[in-house]
Amino acid sequence: MLRRLATARGADEADLLSYILFDGFYATEVARTGYEDARAQHDELAKFLGDCVIRE
Repeated sequence: MLRRLATARGADEADLLSYILFDGFYATEVARTGYEDARAQHDELAKFLGDCVIRE
């Protein structure tokens, strides 16, 4: 959907895409939600990332 909005003709679609992607409040809420989710999944993330480390 975002790709279609980005390539659509007309200012309305571009304005909507710009607002969604760059609105400060929206971006802050997305970052906060991601942070809280990562904290809630800490053990699983640590194990996953630990498994990805190449050890010599």
